[in-house]
Order: sequence, then C-alpha cells, then structure tokens
Amino acid sequence: MQQLRDELDQCGFFLRGGFHPAPADDVPPLPDGQSTRTILLIGSVGPHMWRAFQKDRRASPDPLDDWTARKLAAMAKQIGAHAVFPFDRPYYPFQRWVKKAGNCFQSPLRIEIHPVYGLWHATRGALLFSERLALPKAEKAQHPCKACVGTPCLHVCPVGAFSAKGLDIALCATHLAGPDSEDCMTNGCLARRACPVGRDYQLLPEQAAFHMQALRKYHAEII
Repeated sequence: MQQLRDELDQCGFFLRGGFHPAPADDVPPLPDGQSTRTILLIGSVGPHMWRAFQKDRRASPDPLDDWTARKLAAMAKQIGAHAVFPFDRPYYPFQRWVKKAGNCFQSPLRIEIHPVYGLWHATRGALLFSERLALPKAEKAQHPCKACVGTPCLHVCPVGAFSAKGLDIALCATHLAGPDSEDCMTNGCLARRACPVGRDYQLLPEQAAFHMQALRKYHAEII
C-alpha cells in the first residue's frame, strides 16, 4: 500500500480511503467479469496535483480529465487494478463511495468537507481490485462544520446562490456569465473561500480560474 501511496504522490494524488463493496454500493465489476472486492478512492488536495498536471498537460477539450485518466489508468495497469472516473458515462456514485470510505461530511454548501483539507479536495478516480485487500482503519473525525459560527459560506455569495436548500444553479450561472464575476472567476468561488477549514490548501489563482471556467461552461450546458 505504501508503494501505491508513493506513486500517487508523484502525480499529486492521494489515497483518500477505500472499502469492500456490497451489492448496494453499485460498484461495477471488472472488465473481465470478476467481482470488485476492494475499491480505493483517489483524490487530490490543494495545488499539489495542479503542479504535476502543468508539467505534463496536453492540449485537449478536457485536459485535466484526460491527464487524470492517463495517469491513473497507467498506474492501475501496473498493479493489476482497473480505474474508473467521476466523468465516466454512465456516472458512478462517487459521492456515495467517498462517504463510505470515511472522514468526509456534507457541508452547508452540499459538497463534501474534509476535517483537515476543508473544501479544497476532490475525488479524481477509483481503483477496483478483484482481491480483498487489507485496508487501513479510517481515523475517527468530527464534523468540522459543527464548530463553525455563523456559517459564513452561506452568506458571502454576491447573488445569494447558496442557501440551506443547496445551490441555485441558475443564479450562479447568470452571475458567472455576467460582468461582475471577476473575483469568483479569477480567485474561485467566494462561498468556498469563506470556509475557515483547510485554508492552507486553497487553490492557486490560475488553478481556481481553470476550474471556474469549467464550472461556467458546465452551467451553460445544463440550464
């Protein structure tokens, strides 16, 4: 397992946990028809993966997804696993898998918050194994939002797109497409930046801009 962690770290990834799937987890079988007996969730935190990506990116419509698929698929092949991704079609229930892997909680923004990394982490893929691997015991952690005062993440959005009910996608999309969106588009979502947890892992400005441009494109496609 340590060798896998070291190889992941070279690409800016980290092993965010895993579990032994049950039928209700909707984990797919392996391409050869064998059952998946272990799934490991692979993530990224802060700027670490971004720096590795910048050194080796290739021109494409979805350069980060393509780079992620290339790196994790090659790694999976070396260790006898099969890689799947959040951008695969049909979609896999990655959010459910992350919760089962442990140590993530739902924030008021309705996205997963980590007790150390805050909102500055992402799930990049999963490795599926036919073997039942021994997994390290997940450390117990407290929901970081329970100690937060005033839920600042819900109150700083310039157009009030976030509420206890979740994100108003139409409001967010209209703002990001408008003339007053420079702060969000350049530095990242204000609501996300308002969270006090994990601020040492905030994205670099060019990294935040890259993701916000992708978010603006995604919003435009679904509304």
